[in-house]
Amino acid sequence: MHWVLNVRSKGMGQEVADKIHHVHFEKADLFLKAHNCEDLLQRFHGFGFDIYRDQQTLVHPSNYNQPMPYDLDAKRPDKV
Repeated sequence: MHWVLNVRSKGMGQEVADKIHHVHFEKADLFLKAHNCEDLLQRFHGFGFDIYRDQQTLVHPSNYNQPMPYDLDAKRPDKV
């Protein structure tokens, strides 16, 4: 099942996040900044997701604001 998520929205809560196991997305800093959503990775992390680049390399939260590859994955460690 594919879901379109707007994690910027205050409407997505833990109840919805708990139903999601894996999100593959593109991190485009220019667009995130334009939409005031530079904390996208922190929001995923707050919902219990770990962020991966190359589908296997865990990104440490202290690096969320660093430039990184565009294709990322948010995975729930309890659902993998």
